[in-house]
Amino acid sequence: MNTGEKIAGTYLRLNGFLLLPQFTIFNEPNHNHIDHLAVRLGGSVERVFDKSLPVDEDLFDIIGNHLGIAAKQENLGAVVQVKTNTHFNIFHDSHLEYARSFLGNLPNVVPISFCDAFTSITIDCRSNENGDIGVGLKHAVNWIAKRVEWMDAEIERQKMASWTWSEDFLADILVLRKLKVFTG
Repeated sequence: MNTGEKIAGTYLRLNGFLLLPQFTIFNEPNHNHIDHLAVRLGGSVERVFDKSLPVDEDLFDIIGNHLGIAAKQENLGAVVQVKTNTHFNIFHDSHLEYARSFLGNLPNVVPISFCDAFTSITIDCRSNENGDIGVGLKHAVNWIAKRVEWMDAEIERQKMASWTWSEDFLADILVLRKLKVFTG
């Protein structure tokens, strides 16, 4: 998994998505893979002691407006591609349908592209008339850093990379932050 895929995975994980990385699609002669297949259960909240952990409200606002739903309250699926350049991924309908069927035909499945072409979160209509969600990798890194800063201010922790931080890349970020070489 490359660094961009780790950033996207960590961002989605901190926003409550359960991840299946590097999911392969076999429904066409030219099989392909999806960087992350993700599911977020409606109404889910991650807590540490008595505090609910924040999510990126902009992400859920964009998804909600795009799908016409209250995104944090509905079961969501995401088909995610990551590019560490300005190339926006174009999702093939057959790939989306294959992923949707794997996710139990969830009604709310959204394609998300992470890349350097975006500075924030947006709807991009280059791949189809309905558009796909575009998330800038820099936005994702900055949001991860803000979430870690919030946790440092709000939650007492005794170890930076303990069982609480079992995600490898997030543990790396926390150690680099402690060494003052990562600020987001």
